[in-house]
Amino acid sequence: MSSLSLRNLRRYFGDTHALDGVDIDIPTGSLTALIGHNGAGKSTLLRILSGADRPDSGSLILDGRTTQFKSPNDALGQGVSAVYQELSMVPGLSVAQNIFLGHEETSGGFLTRRAMNAQATELCARFDIPVDVTTLLGELPVAQRQLIEVAAAVNRKARFLLLDEPTTALEASQVDKLLSTVTSIARAENLGVLLIDHKLDEVFAYSDHIVGLANGRRILDGATSELTRQDVVDAIVGSHFEENTASRRPQKAATMGEPVLTAKGLTTARLTDVNVTARAGEVVALYGLMGAGRTSFLRTVAGLYSAESGSIQLGNHAYAPKSVRAAKRAGIAYVSEERKVDGIIPNLGVYDNVGISVLDRFSALGFIDKGKVRHAAAQRLASMQTHGDLTKSIASLSGGNQQKALLARAFLQEPKLLLLDEPTKGVDIGAKAEIHALIRRLASESGTAVIVVTSEEEEALTLPDSIYIFQDGTCSRGRLDPADLTVADLKKLAWLEETPAP
Repeated sequence: MSSLSLRNLRRYFGDTHALDGVDIDIPTGSLTALIGHNGAGKSTLLRILSGADRPDSGSLILDGRTTQFKSPNDALGQGVSAVYQELSMVPGLSVAQNIFLGHEETSGGFLTRRAMNAQATELCARFDIPVDVTTLLGELPVAQRQLIEVAAAVNRKARFLLLDEPTTALEASQVDKLLSTVTSIARAENLGVLLIDHKLDEVFAYSDHIVGLANGRRILDGATSELTRQDVVDAIVGSHFEENTASRRPQKAATMGEPVLTAKGLTTARLTDVNVTARAGEVVALYGLMGAGRTSFLRTVAGLYSAESGSIQLGNHAYAPKSVRAAKRAGIAYVSEERKVDGIIPNLGVYDNVGISVLDRFSALGFIDKGKVRHAAAQRLASMQTHGDLTKSIASLSGGNQQKALLARAFLQEPKLLLLDEPTKGVDIGAKAEIHALIRRLASESGTAVIVVTSEEEEALTLPDSIYIFQDGTCSRGRLDPADLTVADLKKLAWLEETPAP
């Protein structure tokens, strides 16, 4: 049996040991689940296996031979392909065009479209994908696109398939369709599959083997049939997380006002019966694993997603935003997780990036007073001790100062409710402490209600006044006091269901 193996793999980012001597085997003909909490090292391992990154030391062994992947194309050439959460196929091309993208078949210098369509149809039939291969990929549901990307990888002679959280955006029936098809193909085609997944139901239903990471180290390795859910949770959490962070917690809000946001029974395509309250002057944290529904909740409140049922109130008034602009008019500011994707406008200056949120405040008769906008932005940036050359483009600033600029943009709106998705992601320790202080100060001095999505346990325990733990699109445990929790508690609550299975 062929296999793909890592031996004593190490990868450092500064003082952080993303991977610290990891061994892992991925045999063909089976599905290996890779689990671990946020920051455990799963993504780094996947990037190395896919050729997108290289280890600092250790060996990668393919079919008993030590090798090295210089790039994703090199990895694919050696039979290893990755399918990420953010699908890489082109929505504006047909199914067949996507399947053959980059290795189109030709005859006499011309594309053999009919032959490629026929082969794509045969491939989709093998994967039980009922689709016309001339259909544009963007017209298909996400679950079918996931399967088509898997099929395309197999068509490119991949013998090892790396799946990064493929079920995050899928409904239950779609999850079963995707994973049951993948496991069947793995056995039929002798394909080795590595599945990164946070959902224990899926891990135990479809995997043959489970490998767990924590703090960059392998802490679990066993056949799925010989493990229980509690074995997995105990390994992932571990006694090394039992510290109490109470001594590092800031002073909680002395008084909190009336509810600014009240969500009751909120249900969307990604959420089920979510109940969350945020009061004036309060910082609320939403904690959970990736794909648990935290970002979906923020985006629903921010007007990016629509609710199917339930209700949201702002103050004493019903609230059902149709757009981000409507949310802004209602007094809501939103800062997304990916500042480089949908946060900063890299070609604009720092002042323009900050002031863009309040242009209507400084305009009259269709003209914008740019001097006043710049002055307001400069004052806010100064109050936040933003460093760097603020006369240049925002892309020239450090990550921490870019994040401060985005916060300055949101603060300048003087919102009733501020929604922050991973506000300290990718910033250094000093900038993180400053951002925490700014958030606390805004809440206490302005009476703004702040909801923060965070994946960091220490941040979840030290920053907020209250916390909701999301799991599989809901937060059934309700409002919790961070003072009553430890890091281990958070990890267990995020992994386990209300009544853990034996």
